[in-house]
Amino acid sequence: MKETDYSKIAKKYDANPIRTDLSREPIIEKVLKAKSDSISLLDLACGTGNFLQKQHEEYKYDKISWYGCDLSEEMLAIAYRKAPFAHLTLSDAASLPYPDASFDIVTCDFAFHHFADKLNCIKEIARTLKYDGVVKMTNICPEHMPASWVYHYFPSTREIDNDRFWSSRTLFSEFTKHGFKVETEITIRMKNFLLSELLAEAINRDMSQLNLIDDMEFNNGIEKIKNDIKNNKGYFGEFSLFRLVAKKVDERSV
Repeated sequence: MKETDYSKIAKKYDANPIRTDLSREPIIEKVLKAKSDSISLLDLACGTGNFLQKQHEEYKYDKISWYGCDLSEEMLAIAYRKAPFAHLTLSDAASLPYPDASFDIVTCDFAFHHFADKLNCIKEIARTLKYDGVVKMTNICPEHMPASWVYHYFPSTREIDNDRFWSSRTLFSEFTKHGFKVETEITIRMKNFLLSELLAEAINRDMSQLNLIDDMEFNNGIEKIKNDIKNNKGYFGEFSLFRLVAKKVDERSV
């Protein structure tokens, strides 16, 4: 499986405004209502700390201990500035440095496909969550977006994602096997994409797929987009999101 080197793209990744277009996470509110005491939350693969920063602002009057971990020192260096209130750790998701039953919530957004050892990552989530704790995961869903503009203009990214992403069925099955009651939701949007916006996003090259193809394919894809713009073409395709919420119901699960 190809892996993105985020040490090389941390700054431009963080500069992309889409990374801060976040909303209040309702799972946190739900868990807070169910608990009479303070809660603890781990953002797994926290990146540059945008999720932690946003949720801390939204829940600043609640008793929450915030944690984040990531495998990129460069990403964490930015997160330290954005989330000084959080306990941040350099760590592999498949070998977390936390005691058993440490957290009420574990979040993992747009990151699970990066983990080389996905099975041990699930085991570590189960181990570090308290009984009745909740994991919330969000990601794109390549199996439901075959006409993605990324795959159209940069064809080898399709095979890269097929290798990196587990199917929604596999994710449901594996979390269930490891002691979770799982709910999933898949949303698919059909959209006429504005090519000038796609060009700007592609040129920034902070998407992991675009860092895993060679420069020749990348440059060819950019030229294809530019030519389609000149010819007044658009692009119609899908964008799909997968959301998983799973409660730990077997306290023996590891």
